[in-house]
Amino acid sequence: MAKKQKKKQKRRSKGSEFDPQTGLLIDRLTAQDPNGETLKHFIESLKETLAANRELATAFVEELGKLKLEVAGQVFREIEGLFDEKRFKKAVKRTRFRLVQKGILKEVDDKEPSPRVRYIVTSADKPLSVSYFAVVAPMGDEMVLVYLPGGAERDVIVQFALDQSRHLELLVFERAYYKRRIIKELALQLQESYGTPFFEMPASYAAYLFHEGLTAGVVGDRSGIKEASREMKKHLKPDTTPLIYDYISESEIEVSRESLARATDMIGEDDFPLKLLPPGENILPADKLRDVLESTLVVNPATRIEQMEDIIEKTIREYFSPQNRSNFIRCMEELALYIYLKEGKEKSVDLLAVVKDIKDRPEKLSSNPFLKKLFTRTAAVELRDVLTDEDFEFYFEDSFDELRGAGEEEDSEDRLLIVPE
Repeated sequence: MAKKQKKKQKRRSKGSEFDPQTGLLIDRLTAQDPNGETLKHFIESLKETLAANRELATAFVEELGKLKLEVAGQVFREIEGLFDEKRFKKAVKRTRFRLVQKGILKEVDDKEPSPRVRYIVTSADKPLSVSYFAVVAPMGDEMVLVYLPGGAERDVIVQFALDQSRHLELLVFERAYYKRRIIKELALQLQESYGTPFFEMPASYAAYLFHEGLTAGVVGDRSGIKEASREMKKHLKPDTTPLIYDYISESEIEVSRESLARATDMIGEDDFPLKLLPPGENILPADKLRDVLESTLVVNPATRIEQMEDIIEKTIREYFSPQNRSNFIRCMEELALYIYLKEGKEKSVDLLAVVKDIKDRPEKLSSNPFLKKLFTRTAAVELRDVLTDEDFEFYFEDSFDELRGAGEEEDSEDRLLIVPE
């Protein structure tokens, strides 16, 4: 009996240490005008405070359910998803019930389908820090945009890209006083420029991608690299792994003829970013391919196709050195994350089947249908100026409609982000 009393006393003392701070936050809340200009700033400050202390957040949510104020409902919606921990979720459930009973919250039908696109947020990141990323067409390069609040110091905006060799290209580093909403405006500018959506990701993962690119090497303009590295390192977590595996487990990925075929069919789709390999890097021996097509010794088109396929398969084996293979796998993992956010789980799992096949069977790379189609399309780009439309359609029927008019360079200046003053 004495032990039970002691245990109860211990629990009470643990909860009581947050009572004054909880009371202070509740007092500040009750002083807010639901239509006032300062409410938004209060909520952002409150989220940052609660995200740093799970016990305080749980106590605050409990107290929130006792209020009969319109503003309590607004605040509850902002903080109900801060933690996945069991005690916090129970407190959220109780408070939601109380606020619904008081008419402050409307009851939500749990069977209502969730939005197709799900943003990734984690309570481990500062709520005011935010970053966006996209895999931008046509070669699968990644673009990342990060906003880091400076508090009393100046805020930081970093925009960087990762190429297919995982090298870093820093396009923007700016330090100034910005409002948080500017990041969304800049993300919309990028969306419009690249014609593809940008999705939210944790700042810690953006720091992981930045560090990965920095380790591989820096290409292009080096200005701002040191400052950006210093800022991003503050958010870096040493145990970070590719984010897609937080949402799709290894046990869900199965390599089969069907899964590889579905992934292969994605190449060439209008909204699939990875369309071919980077041009101008001599990935394919264009001279050998031209020799096959122009040879007077070989007149049978079927034989020419076989010879081109042999060249492509040999090129695949030679191209995927351990380093190139590692880089390609990382690109595919980020592409799978992007497809997961954009299209859903099914296509992403198929792409990860390609990754698993490359990892598990490096000696069979030349028979991977996804890689064969990718390299064949690259060959089509190399040869489009050599062949007539009739021959081009015959040899590269799958790519004819999309690639016959390719080759015009886009204005790259429109791609760069200009940070508003």
